[in-house]
Amino acid sequence: MRSCYPILFSAGLTLLPVPFALAAERAEAERFLSAEKVGPSANVKKVALTSCNVLYGLETSANAETQRGFGDSSQRIESRVSLVYQLMGLDDNALQALTEQICADAAESLAKAGYSVVPASQVSAQAEFAKLHAGGQQTPYRYERAGTQYLTFAPAGQQVIDNVYKGKVDSLFGNFKAMSTDGPAFTEARLAKALGASAVHVNIMVDFASASGNTPKGLWGRLSGSDTARIDSQLAMSVNGFMTMIPEDRIDCSSGFCQGANDARLVAKVVSKAPLIGSASPVREIIDAKTTADKVDGAAAAVISGLAALAGQSVTAMSLVKKGVIVDPQAYAQESRKLAQSFTGMAVSLLKP
Repeated sequence: MRSCYPILFSAGLTLLPVPFALAAERAEAERFLSAEKVGPSANVKKVALTSCNVLYGLETSANAETQRGFGDSSQRIESRVSLVYQLMGLDDNALQALTEQICADAAESLAKAGYSVVPASQVSAQAEFAKLHAGGQQTPYRYERAGTQYLTFAPAGQQVIDNVYKGKVDSLFGNFKAMSTDGPAFTEARLAKALGASAVHVNIMVDFASASGNTPKGLWGRLSGSDTARIDSQLAMSVNGFMTMIPEDRIDCSSGFCQGANDARLVAKVVSKAPLIGSASPVREIIDAKTTADKVDGAAAAVISGLAALAGQSVTAMSLVKKGVIVDPQAYAQESRKLAQSFTGMAVSLLKP
């Protein structure tokens, strides 16, 4: 297991003179995150956390297989292996409580950076806030990315409103609605103006495992083939994410249309380019999580593969490894929160002009 990255606010950094400490902070942050698009204006003094989503990886999987290269006409049994890790030991109530803590920590990171943060109770009291989240996806919301199944949570009163989780707008009406004055971008612009604060979105992905197969990809993979099927995996807590800021001073709602509200070029964005890996493991036990159906299907596949091989056909023998990873809820929450705090601290340091 890899060791933990250097903590952003370690004693060694805070002892430096302030200008050098800030420079070291940004340099450390740039190892793991990148600032995209334009930065926020120097006029941003007051912010409001209008959306906070925390995604928890529940199931991580990977596949690998052997394959004949171009021109190989040999008859052989190819191998395909699948590895699945399933998170166990947590329920929705525990993840909801952890989400509330992580999002409160994000607001604290903004305050530590010198911003005046609008209290969550004041934000949620706005009519435009209720309208903004009424059009979102209800939580817990399932989301899949790169072989991992996530369950997305938000603080009480919020839904999932970032388009990245919704996929493509599935209708022409949806496209027109997104661009209309009743769309989420314009609703949030009016919310920011009502609060006199720049809107901030925080999105954090918490993973408990990673896995990747060695099957060659693309044209070269099909030409060269592969004689081995291997999956590399790691049980370790990690965090990725992104943070955006919509500067309130760049939005003009004087005409009622809110110019700039739907202009992605005005949004400051910080995105992970490498995961923050934790050093503490919350794993209590790893068990065999294969169901009866998994075992029956595997046995049937083995029989079919054997019969096909006897008939002189090139076939694939499949093998499934499914493991349940039981975690300690308190240890999981502590490590998730620590990693998330470091992520938001780094992200905020890069959002500062």
